[in-house]
Amino acid sequence: MSYAAFKMMHWPTGIEHCASGFITHSPSDSSPPQIPPAQAEDLDSSEWPTQRRVGPVPNLVVTAANVLEVYLVRIQEDDDRIPRPTGDQHGGGGTMDGLAGARLELVCHYRVVQRLEFMRSKASVLTSVADTEGDLHLAKRLRRTPSDALQEFASGEELSLYTTTPDSSETAQKFFSFIVRDSLINVGPLKDFSYGLRINADPNATGIAKQSNYELVCCSGHGKNGALCVLQQSIRPELITEVLETADDLGEVTETVDYYVQGNTIAAGNLFGRRRVVQIFARGARILDGSYMTQELTFGVHNSELISNSEAPVVASVSIADPYVLLKMTDGSIQLLVGDPSTCTVSVNVPAIFASSTELISACALYHDKGPEPWLRKTSTDAWLSTGIAEAVDGQDGLYNDQGDIYCLVCYESGTLEIFDVPNFKCVFSVDNFVSGKTHLFDKYAREPSRSSQDIKSKVTEEANGSVKKELPQDMKIVELAMQRWSGQYSRPFLFGILSDGTMLCYHAYLYEGLENTPKIEDAVSPHRSAEMGNVSASRLHNLRFIRVSLDMATREEASNVVSRPRITVFKNVGGYQGLFLSGSRPTWFMVVKPLSQVLSSLVDQDTVHLSDNDSVNLDDLQKIYTVDEFEIRILESGKSGGHWETRATIPMQTSENALTVRVVTLFNTTTRENESLLSVGTAYVQGEDVAARGRMLLYSFGKNTENSQNLVSEVYSKELKGAVSALASLQGHLLVASGPKITLHKWTGTELNGIAFYDAPLHVVSLNIVKNFVLLGDIHKSIYFLNWKEQGAQLSLLAKDFGSLDCYATEFLIDGSTLSLVVSDDDKNIQIFYYAPKTLESWKGQKLLPRAEFHAGTHVTKFLRLQMLSTSFDRTNPAPGSDKTNRFALLFSTLDGSIGCIAPLDELTFRRLQTLQRKLVDAVPHTCGLNPRSFRQFRSNGKAHRPGPDNMVDCELLSQYEMLPLGKQLEIAFQIGTTRSQILSNLNDLSLGTSFL
Repeated sequence: MSYAAFKMMHWPTGIEHCASGFITHSPSDSSPPQIPPAQAEDLDSSEWPTQRRVGPVPNLVVTAANVLEVYLVRIQEDDDRIPRPTGDQHGGGGTMDGLAGARLELVCHYRVVQRLEFMRSKASVLTSVADTEGDLHLAKRLRRTPSDALQEFASGEELSLYTTTPDSSETAQKFFSFIVRDSLINVGPLKDFSYGLRINADPNATGIAKQSNYELVCCSGHGKNGALCVLQQSIRPELITEVLETADDLGEVTETVDYYVQGNTIAAGNLFGRRRVVQIFARGARILDGSYMTQELTFGVHNSELISNSEAPVVASVSIADPYVLLKMTDGSIQLLVGDPSTCTVSVNVPAIFASSTELISACALYHDKGPEPWLRKTSTDAWLSTGIAEAVDGQDGLYNDQGDIYCLVCYESGTLEIFDVPNFKCVFSVDNFVSGKTHLFDKYAREPSRSSQDIKSKVTEEANGSVKKELPQDMKIVELAMQRWSGQYSRPFLFGILSDGTMLCYHAYLYEGLENTPKIEDAVSPHRSAEMGNVSASRLHNLRFIRVSLDMATREEASNVVSRPRITVFKNVGGYQGLFLSGSRPTWFMVVKPLSQVLSSLVDQDTVHLSDNDSVNLDDLQKIYTVDEFEIRILESGKSGGHWETRATIPMQTSENALTVRVVTLFNTTTRENESLLSVGTAYVQGEDVAARGRMLLYSFGKNTENSQNLVSEVYSKELKGAVSALASLQGHLLVASGPKITLHKWTGTELNGIAFYDAPLHVVSLNIVKNFVLLGDIHKSIYFLNWKEQGAQLSLLAKDFGSLDCYATEFLIDGSTLSLVVSDDDKNIQIFYYAPKTLESWKGQKLLPRAEFHAGTHVTKFLRLQMLSTSFDRTNPAPGSDKTNRFALLFSTLDGSIGCIAPLDELTFRRLQTLQRKLVDAVPHTCGLNPRSFRQFRSNGKAHRPGPDNMVDCELLSQYEMLPLGKQLEIAFQIGTTRSQILSNLNDLSLGTSFL
């Protein structure tokens, strides 16, 4: 393994040091406030200048662990006291008008009992309850000056953070407090994890589907907040192939039903407020009242005398929005089923705008913008600036909800996307070249940009379109559309599109306030229709914008497996979740998660299932501090998937004794000449600096009688050692024990452990890893050591080591065919890969481990787990020279911030291609806050002497941005690096499939 890829599989759910901050504004910012000035000496409030009109001045809220601080921004005015015109208050300008500077003053300081989470309240003051530290008065403030001088003030005018009357004595004495309004699941910090079969594993699964049988069990949190977290990256649903009826419970329909059963059902749904069921199949539709058919329709056979029945167009896709059903036919035309709520009947209609059009439609969908104040209706006016946006509302079960608007989304084979209102079918939104995957979408007829920017955009568009036409496959088009706004506060619609090559586009809608001096086009019309000149501007959604959001690259379907059947299914309550389901060879669930209605693109069923020490926690007990000196090891068993874990057995520790390492090892019993699987435990006594460190080595056997928990485990060996037992491993039937700076190899007789070899490490061993007869150990300050065990002569000999100074966190072997590499993470959040090359001159005759790659992970990696990679179809048909793809492993790792990632080996050709792409993306992608990912990934030595190592690891976090670029830019970059877009996407897809461990 000469090259590798760094990839995050589960993003951080917490912050290691729990430090964050945000800026707040009060509702009174609509009128410029009287800002207290900060000068050489404090002025009395009566001396404050009242003519200065500045923009909104923020307050700063900062958290660090369980400490919350609120700062007031104090302004420093210049010598000129002449009032100046105020800026646009809504635009945020004019804040620093006439100001020489600003500084912060601490006005509130809290120390809360629990981890602090908060959100800004709508009220003028944040109202709730919090625990303050001691008798610290809120008027006590800390002025932060360049000299960091500490001063106390007696007045409390600055306490009025959200009020329009700063001189009010009542407001000055107001107390500000906080409570938890919302929370997110956090699985960090992750100290250890294990990989194994889930409860409802499918024994018949093969290939990629077999990986859904596995899950991670993680040790999360710390102290009383510790928990076991079960992480799954797939959902195993219960498949039902029966016709069911809904009552109090689901029941199978046993009597004869009038559903169409002679072929496939393309779609089914409810009409007329759930009073009828519509079933769509290839050549017709049925309307049913319960199990009885009330109406049947037939499609595509009205010209049977001209076209044979086999050649007549049939239904390709269906979209339902009560009382309308939109049908896309295989010949590129569409038909609309219009329901009559009074008679509960449906009629077939072809909108005139499409009947007269010769352009073929590649995809279409209906969108129901629900609620008494539909979201999209706001985008045609500027009323939302003052009234806000209402929450999405769904109709109650069994009731017909006719509130809201219905829109029809149509994408033509030319790539143009248009949105029509229903039933008038007037175009209200239009985007050219939607297939290119632009970063922003806006109505091309709504507003006219400035001439200079328009010329630039036209030039760029022409170049991009030329590149697209030159290299883009002729069949590239949108094959499926969907638009949905899920219920929830502040939710906004999502727009989804699937390209013919399997790429999925995802856009999030937002409201845009245009410039006042930008003229509107009053005579804009759709190219596919004529419209009244005076009504176009008022009806178009000129304030509607879409921004593209990223999705997991693993959702991309292989081109050979892309089929014409619909893949998107929207759901509103599956296990309490809402989102959409994407079918295919690797089905994916897209969950809408808090707090900003983001789409979580993953195969996650539920991020964590927590099991703490106490299932029920008394809130009063959380305010108490307990000192616990006695610990125990628990053997747990889960009753069912997602259920609570039951304690089957406990192993008590002695007073002040902690278990540092627990491993299941396989030892060869020299007496019975058989292998035994035993539970090994290494402990340490924590008694302070004045007591010499010591620990115990424990071995337990598992009993066969699982009914009696007392006999489930039994102690077979116990011995006290000098030094803490920090690491354990089994080496060819022997037990390798790390106790302080020494590692000792023992053989097992059935009753005793007898030492047969040892090796002295420099300071303290923190990790042990075994591959065949090779040993990798990590020292707490002296980096890694590579050892070899020889049965003949019973010797543990040093092969090579890293001569650098490194504080190890975790170590592991990385295997790529016949190539063996050594991986280590350190306290500076770096990951290094070494290799052993005794014949190389730089290795000092084999004494020194040589660096193969180095990378800054940005988080503390606590454990590596070696897992075999899955082979892809490309691996089997195009094996790389000198690489055995059947013996290729990747390293799954956990971190302190709750993230999970992997390091995977790459063949040289793929690495060179992705590395060249990565270098181009550093300049092509707009990075967050303008930060440079290339600089961020450089090795951090924290002042220590370090010689830069090879740059042989690519950053998949940056590479994933390639698919987010517009299609023309993707083709341009691929052409510049001498490859194709399809080849790049194939490499990224193979890497994702190869590391599908869950």
